[in-house]
Amino acid sequence: QIRNLSHELKVTTVYVTHWTIEIPMLFYRVWHIAPFAFLVFCAGLQTVNRDTIEAALVDGASRFERLRYVVIPHLAPLIVFVALI
Repeated sequence: QIRNLSHELKVTTVYVTHWTIEIPMLFYRVWHIAPFAFLVFCAGLQTVNRDTIEAALVDGASRFERLRYVVIPHLAPLIVFVALI
């Protein structure tokens, strides 16, 4: 019985150790890339042509449609760039 208990504890310890390492590493990766991604997207948003957004507004596009059809396509190369980093 002690042998079985020892085996169970080893399996549990390995499982807990695996998640104990993975969760902080995930937070580290997000914390590490988030400021750079924020700067890239802020710079990208400043380069969106205001005339294009105004033209979409005149055409009757809602805020969501302007985001979906004007802003996100303009930021698509930056989204790919940040995703690849």
